[in-house]
Amino acid sequence: MRLEAFRATALNHLATVDVAFDESLTFITGINGTGKTSVLNGIMALLTPSLSLLDDLSFSTIEVRFSVDGKSHTVKALKSSGSITLSVAGVSDPVSFAQYTPVDEDDFFDAQDTKSHYYQEISSENAGNRTLRFLNSIPTPVFLGIDRRYRGVSRKRRTRTRGSARGRLAFGTALINSLNQAIELAEGEFAETQASRGRLSRDFVRDLLLELIDVPLPSPSFGGFDAPSPGDRKQLSEAFNSIRRFPKVEGITANDVTTRVQPTLSKVNDAVKLIPEDFDISKIASNTPEDHRVIEALLIWNSFKPNLGRIAGLSRLVADYNKRVAGVETSISSYVNLLDKFLTDSGKSIGFNDRGILEIRISDRALVPEELSSGEAQIFVLLTHLSFNEAAQAAGVFIIDEPELSLHVQWQEILVSSLLKANPSIQYILATHSPSIILDNIENAKDLTKFARA
Repeated sequence: MRLEAFRATALNHLATVDVAFDESLTFITGINGTGKTSVLNGIMALLTPSLSLLDDLSFSTIEVRFSVDGKSHTVKALKSSGSITLSVAGVSDPVSFAQYTPVDEDDFFDAQDTKSHYYQEISSENAGNRTLRFLNSIPTPVFLGIDRRYRGVSRKRRTRTRGSARGRLAFGTALINSLNQAIELAEGEFAETQASRGRLSRDFVRDLLLELIDVPLPSPSFGGFDAPSPGDRKQLSEAFNSIRRFPKVEGITANDVTTRVQPTLSKVNDAVKLIPEDFDISKIASNTPEDHRVIEALLIWNSFKPNLGRIAGLSRLVADYNKRVAGVETSISSYVNLLDKFLTDSGKSIGFNDRGILEIRISDRALVPEELSSGEAQIFVLLTHLSFNEAAQAAGVFIIDEPELSLHVQWQEILVSSLLKANPSIQYILATHSPSIILDNIENAKDLTKFARA
């Protein structure tokens, strides 16, 4: 999904609002009271769709033009004389309903429950309506509003429940709820990464380990032999380097491997160094100590030469395995590096323990993510959902109201670049007061002040 434009008449106190969104990044700016939050709420009310939120907003008309899979659509709401009509261009079945009329209830929460129940009934009664069915079928933008209350800290870790965090919307009302969802996403991704790496390790062991690891030590022998060519020397040097990169797999370390192979390679390498690169084997006299040393070196080289192909094969398989593992671990390593950019200044870092549980590390202690500050928790939630939430990635649109809340200026300055790095394929729409958020992206700012003044 991509949002293309938002238009409204009589939105709160504004006569008209007309905002075109950039493909990748848009800032909604303006002084207080110019309608930044109202624009975002209007977008979400239309696309969710939320009949109750449409009731809460004050407007004559609001509409959003957007595209899904390259096809453009326009959804519009009209409010007049106590009723609301919701329609989609090209869909022949608009839905109209009377606005909720408050009843005399003393308790605010009871009144809200009554209103919520009213609009749930309208949605149920119109479940077959083509407009509602269409809007419920499209991706929903992910929205982080300004209600980010941190309601309590739970130091007792919960049992991970896979899949529960992959809902349609990324954020709950309270930040603590979104934090718990983000923890599940991160730990789930780490578990999947470890499982993939385990499968690669088993394949690696099956294909080569027992066959290639045990290289026999050469011993001098007589017979026909050749001097090492320049290609042989290069291959031997590469074998030295590649064996040091042998991966830790199935409990076998690089040290385990080099302990067995290094003596052989060292002896062969020392022997090859004694053989001149332009050596002519037909001219050896064998009657000087130097000739004897060269002959012995030639014998060592020729007895080892058949194994060089095995070492080269090992080198290729090790390189391929390491490349595959790096590919599997890219998402986790990039995610950890992004979060650590924010946490490093306070002496913290993020990681996973040997049970796959996410931890915040500081000095020699391990904290649970629920012990993060509100600003740290907000960054953790944002980057985790952008990195791993399938619903957020499917929606393709991420909307944040006042992203600067709870963030130090230094963090504000790296926020947008971090969001884009976490997921460059998403369209970001941010309503902000902060120049530190916008920085050099002033061409992406849409100022609502002109509509307020009009």
